[in-house]
Amino acid sequence: MWSALTDWTLEPTVVAGLAIAALLYGRGVIYSRRHGQATRLHMWHVLAFYGGLLVIFVALESALDDYAEQLLWAHMIQHELLMMVAPVLLLLGMPTLPLWRAIPLAARRSSLQWVMRKRGTRRAAHALGRVFSTAAVCFGIFIVTIYVWHLPALYNAALGNTAIHAFQHLCFIWAGLFFWSQVLPWRPGRPRLSYPRRAAYLILGGLASNILDSVFMFSTGVIYSYYATLPRAPGAVTVLEDQHIAGAIMSVSGTIIVTCMAMVMVGLWLRETERLDEAPARPRAMAPRSHAASGTYRLSND
Repeated sequence: MWSALTDWTLEPTVVAGLAIAALLYGRGVIYSRRHGQATRLHMWHVLAFYGGLLVIFVALESALDDYAEQLLWAHMIQHELLMMVAPVLLLLGMPTLPLWRAIPLAARRSSLQWVMRKRGTRRAAHALGRVFSTAAVCFGIFIVTIYVWHLPALYNAALGNTAIHAFQHLCFIWAGLFFWSQVLPWRPGRPRLSYPRRAAYLILGGLASNILDSVFMFSTGVIYSYYATLPRAPGAVTVLEDQHIAGAIMSVSGTIIVTCMAMVMVGLWLRETERLDEAPARPRAMAPRSHAASGTYRLSND
C-alpha cells in the first residue's frame, strides 16, 4: 500500500508536457480575463481542465503505470483514464481559445496574416477542419485506435518499447478528444449533432468498444504473450484471470461513463424541448393591453 503512494515515475517528458500545457492554459485564462474575453469561461471550466491534466499525470506517473506493466487489468484502467476521463475534463475546460491566447499577440497576428495570404493553405485548413469535425470521422478514429492498438503484435511492441508506448498513450488521448468533441462543446467548436443523436452516438461507441471487452472477459487462451512471460508469485492471478478482470473493468467503467453522459444528453434535450414549448407563450402572456400598461411594464423592467 505504501509503495502505491510513493512509487511515482516522474518521467521528464510527461511532466514537462503537462507543465507546459498547464502554464499556457493559465496564461491564456489570465489574458482573457484582463481583456474582457472570458465572459463564458468560468472557474469550473478552469478546474475541469486542470483536473484533466491531473488524471493524465496519475495515469502515467503514479504506481498505476508500474502495475500496468505487470497486470493487464491495471493497464486497462490506465487506458480508460486516458480515453474516457481525461479528454472529457480537458474539453469541459474550453481549452482552445485560452491556449491560443497564451501565444504572444504579435505571433498570433503574423501567423494569421500568413494563413490569409496563402489561399491554398487556408483552403486545406478549412477542408481538414470540416473532415475532422464530422461525427463519423471522429467515431472512426476512436474505434480504430482502440482496436488497432489492442492487436497482440502492436500491444506487445508497445510494452517492450518506451517510445512506442508513449506514442500509444498520445494516440489514446487524441482519439478520446476527437470522440468527445462530438458530444461536448469546446468553443469555438461545438458538436453538430443534436442532443438525441449525441446520446445515440455515445451508445454506439459504448457498444462497439464492448466487443473488445467481451473478447477479454470470455477469452480461453493467452492474448498477449508479454504477460505470459512475466514471473508470477504463488497465489497471484493467472494470465487468463487477469484478462477476464481487465475485460470486466473496461466493460463496467465504460458503460457507466457512456450511460451517464447519454442520460445527460437526454436531459439537455428535454430541457431544450421544454424551453421551445414555452417560448411562444411568453410574448402573449407579457403583451401589453394598452399604452398605459405598456409604459408600466417598461418602467417595472427598468
